[in-house]
Amino acid sequence: MYRVGTLVLIAAALCTHAAADLAAQQNEGDQLLTDIRLFTVLTAINISGYDNGLGSPSDSAVRRVVREDLKDFRGHSRSQLRNFYQQFLRDDPGSNLTQYITFALTCNGPPTFEVTANLPTDLPPSVRRLRALSPILSEFYREAGIEELWDRYQPAYDNEIARYQQPLIEMLLRTGAYLRFSPTSQQMRSFKIYFSLMGAPNQVTSRSYGGEIQVVLQASNKLRLDQIRQAFLMHLLDPMSIRHAEEIAKKEVLSRFALFAPALSEIYKSNFQLLASKSLANAVDVRLSGASDSDKQARAEQFLKEGFILTPCFYEQLAEYEAQPETFSSYYRELIQNIDPKGEARRLQNTEFVQAQPKPASQPARPQLSKLDRLLNEAEGYFRLEDLEQARAKFEEALAEAGGRNAQAEYGLARVAAFEGEPDLAREHFQKAIALADDTHIRAMSHVYIARIEDLMGNREQAVEHYQSALDVGDPSPRIRELAEGGLEDAFGVDREEDEEQENQQP
Repeated sequence: MYRVGTLVLIAAALCTHAAADLAAQQNEGDQLLTDIRLFTVLTAINISGYDNGLGSPSDSAVRRVVREDLKDFRGHSRSQLRNFYQQFLRDDPGSNLTQYITFALTCNGPPTFEVTANLPTDLPPSVRRLRALSPILSEFYREAGIEELWDRYQPAYDNEIARYQQPLIEMLLRTGAYLRFSPTSQQMRSFKIYFSLMGAPNQVTSRSYGGEIQVVLQASNKLRLDQIRQAFLMHLLDPMSIRHAEEIAKKEVLSRFALFAPALSEIYKSNFQLLASKSLANAVDVRLSGASDSDKQARAEQFLKEGFILTPCFYEQLAEYEAQPETFSSYYRELIQNIDPKGEARRLQNTEFVQAQPKPASQPARPQLSKLDRLLNEAEGYFRLEDLEQARAKFEEALAEAGGRNAQAEYGLARVAAFEGEPDLAREHFQKAIALADDTHIRAMSHVYIARIEDLMGNREQAVEHYQSALDVGDPSPRIRELAEGGLEDAFGVDREEDEEQENQQP
């Protein structure tokens, strides 16, 4: 699916024995990547009306040449792509590109480019609206000979990777060393950077999905190390905020001050945990800068005026962290506990926040998750961690938020009940999910679950009815068809080979 350039995370200057681990680490340490999914999706929008940044001095020659290669392309998929692009065009060029980058990094890649998820809310909101792109993209990939183009222009991608590699090694090692992460740790090696030469130049897109930060770089004359460092810091720090969410919640009284910061994005105003992580990332960034102490202090204060209300507090505390021997992950809890809400409130009361930069009149408001979606996302996260008590509580809270009628909350409560060995309760919730759901995946999977419950209880006739109902829903997922057809062939929980052996032993 993708080709990679290896960003070798060894700290030769920091630990002389690290090179001995290199051979074992290389295969799983690939961090600078090029990806055919990104190439295909962004090539598709380039021939569909996406011209942002075209002709800029920083624009990639690859983008111009690929567009030239396809200027006479008249495949059946071209008109479909143009119509699709116009239908989902966003006024803000950055948001317009980001939705396609997110789709590319979420889909399965060639030949189907299918987007799969257990639930609709497992997908980023921008991807949900673009799901119909998959079959069009699959046809375009075949008609336009994308694989051949991809192979042809790989040297240009390799050159871009080589340009970044050494400066990135130094920056990431220095940042990781400050936080006292081992250079061979999973946290260091799991940071991924994708190179794309088909989008508007000078853009860095950072997104979090499935617990992983992904950074996508477009062509640029200048190395974008500052933006990458910020994303890397969030990659390392945000998981700590999740682990210590209860401690952070004790300081949430301060979040009300952020509401009065005009320049602060709404996403930080509505999520104090994320605001704390970003404030801390800013503070570490300032501490790592080569500026004078007075300039560092001024920069921390500027972050405060922009709405990152805990940056000066963390900046000051980091001096104490630097003077003690613990790793940052061990020290993190103390860092949060040392926030003095009263003292910070006094600081914030005297803060004059900067005004927001004016936005173009045509730029739409950034889409925000509703409280219901946020609760459902949290519930699914707890369910995946097998914290059934917390998952059930969040699904119940989501159901209450929805006025007692929500298919995904019912589906979640059903799965929790099934895992806890309560088949009757699970069946009841699954039936409610079927009755409420517009989404075919929830309806089909609910039928599959009920069918399996009936199989386990010896009710084969009812099980067959539900397996067939799962197929009749019409969900396109191959996995659902596989489960339902398998259930029609064999009762769930029956060991077929064992049954055959017993039959062969009968006189």
